[in-house]
Amino acid sequence: MALRPVLFRSVLVPAVLISLAVPLVVGAPPAGAAPAATTTRTAVASWVGTGPGAPGVSLQVIEQSGPFSSNISFLASENYCDTTSNTAVFLSYFASGPTTNVLFTVAPNLGTAVLIAPRLSVNFTEKTAPECNTNGSDLATVVSGPRNIALLGLWRAAGPATPGFPGEVVRPASAALFASAPPPLRLTNLGTPTFAQISQYTAPQ
Repeated sequence: MALRPVLFRSVLVPAVLISLAVPLVVGAPPAGAAPAATTTRTAVASWVGTGPGAPGVSLQVIEQSGPFSSNISFLASENYCDTTSNTAVFLSYFASGPTTNVLFTVAPNLGTAVLIAPRLSVNFTEKTAPECNTNGSDLATVVSGPRNIALLGLWRAAGPATPGFPGEVVRPASAALFASAPPPLRLTNLGTPTFAQISQYTAPQ
């Protein structure tokens, strides 16, 4: 089967990865007492695929209330043309929301971050179009359903901490993602990410 990239390949924009976690306040503080500052830490990385077998990947993990309670947003997608049948193919894994079956921890100085997700449930979707030169409007879903993948993410700060918007501190980082996923979308050989950072946000009091 001969493969070539489809013209409508999606581009992952790192900026869309960065979101503000708004923690829930449980109960009210005693009268006259100042509320405790709420801090969340986040690690982000993205890879832009360059052809068949090299999917685009975006990953964001937010530490909610400790290393075993996190919010994860994960997207892996690959678009290509099966030239033997002139068929466009779109594959994706997607997960978003709170999860407690992963370990995610960030060093207080934002120097490192580690993600261990041995069994992350993702939604798998495969879509096709009868012509490779498509604008994406004629895609038809072939299969969709849950799959399990395993992720190991490692971040290491690559620069000093700098302030962002009020309450935010950001450090640029290098990152590596090791993944095990069932075919047809294989998550291997991602290499150096296009974008990676570790950040911390403390809600103003």
